[in-house]
Amino acid sequence: MKNEAQLAGCIVEGAVFPEPVKVVITQLVGTKLKIGGQGIRTKQYIERLIDDHQFADLTVSPSEPSFVGEWKSSISPAVKLRES
Repeated sequence: MKNEAQLAGCIVEGAVFPEPVKVVITQLVGTKLKIGGQGIRTKQYIERLIDDHQFADLTVSPSEPSFVGEWKSSISPAVKLRES
C-alpha cells in the first residue's frame, strides 16, 4: 500500500467511492486503510475502509496538476502596457 501520509491532498477515484474524493485523512486500521475526504462534485465528506486489493484499484492523482515547462504569454507587450 502506498504510504498513507502521501495521500493527503490527492484526488482518489475508484469503485469504492461514489465520486472523486480529495483526501483529507488517512489512517491504518489493522490491515485496512481508512480514507476520508471531500467529494469533488457534492462537497460531502466520504469515508471508506479499504483493503489492499481495493487500494490497488484506486486511481490516485495530485489535487492540482503539476506544471513543467516555461510560461509564455500570448498577450503582446503593447497590450500589457495599455492594461497597466
